[in-house]
Amino acid sequence: MKYPTIIDSQQLFREHDHPLKAGLDPECRSTMPLCPESFAKVMKNIDTFIFDADGVLWLGESVMPGSPRLIDYLVKHDKQIIVLTNNATKSRAVYAKKLAKLGYNPQKMNKNNLVNPAAVVADTLHRSGLNGKRVYLIGEQGLRDEMDELGIEYFGHGPEKKMDEEGGAFMYDIKLEE
Repeated sequence: MKYPTIIDSQQLFREHDHPLKAGLDPECRSTMPLCPESFAKVMKNIDTFIFDADGVLWLGESVMPGSPRLIDYLVKHDKQIIVLTNNATKSRAVYAKKLAKLGYNPQKMNKNNLVNPAAVVADTLHRSGLNGKRVYLIGEQGLRDEMDELGIEYFGHGPEKKMDEEGGAFMYDIKLEE
């Protein structure tokens, strides 16, 4: 079985565990096969695990096999879990519901574990001290939800993208005028 690799920039492995000593490709000087034994070693030195969402924890509307079990294992061992997505069309609350629907434990994986651009923008605006000023918003529902949660007033959110017949997320049918 071929295992994924990890970067060992902090030299967490002992000298005899080094890939060169293990007879691996000499061009891979900074990696170590990630198998159950090496994972157990490196896990002791990691406090936080950051996962991308789509394609890592789920693919479309399907869970990546074994990922809820891995998250449960990491949480059981007192590891912090952060889930990142670059998609601001949905709020963290919507993504938390998706995680629960896909079989992730909602007590362990909730909106507080999630980071997305909508939450970052809303938090940045909130911290900037708007002092009652309103924001002209060009963004989708995810951004509006995050701003609503922080009590940020906005107007002018722009047109929503339209889904194709199969529900494709990135099919646009917006007519623009000069």
